[in-house]
Amino acid sequence: MKIGESGKEPGQLSKPHGIGVDADGIIVVNDSGNHRVQFFSPSGKFIRSFGQHGKAKGQLDYPVGLFVDPRQGNIIVVENNNHRIQIFTPGGSSLRLIGLQGTATTPAPEPKFYYPWGLAGDRNGCLVVCDQSNNRVVLLDGEDYQLYEQVGRPIPSDQTIAGLLQPGGVTIDKAGNLVIADSEHRRVVIYK
Repeated sequence: MKIGESGKEPGQLSKPHGIGVDADGIIVVNDSGNHRVQFFSPSGKFIRSFGQHGKAKGQLDYPVGLFVDPRQGNIIVVENNNHRIQIFTPGGSSLRLIGLQGTATTPAPEPKFYYPWGLAGDRNGCLVVCDQSNNRVVLLDGEDYQLYEQVGRPIPSDQTIAGLLQPGGVTIDKAGNLVIADSEHRRVVIYK
């Protein structure tokens, strides 16, 4: 089965990146090049979409990472060019913006992102974000989405596991470890 084809019309895709599946089996896709999120049935039929290009709340600029929160079904989207995360209801209404553009290297109450990319989450709604151009992965709690930890930081000269260089993807394994695609080092790193 194939879902979508190249284009701008409903059900067509341009540079899809993040993908998730909700509790009903609906496939949710970040249609990055068209600056929207699209929904498809388990059989691949287009259902609906939301989003338009822009910087205001509810608008999207190159959405890449995506996570469907299992608690309420909210759609959480990482926007690469807006340097933020946006939380939407399952119907597409924007609930919240998280983050500011910046190159913070220490934890702060309002996270700062610089071209974020990958996104993962757990059953408690905690989020793990690849803050790609800050060369780190940040962890946000699942209640108020405050930054509570970061891993990676800029790469040391000996290229040890402590450094990341443009992390692009992340997932959480059964044991709760972070499995990170350390893109520019051409490796996968596991943080326990």
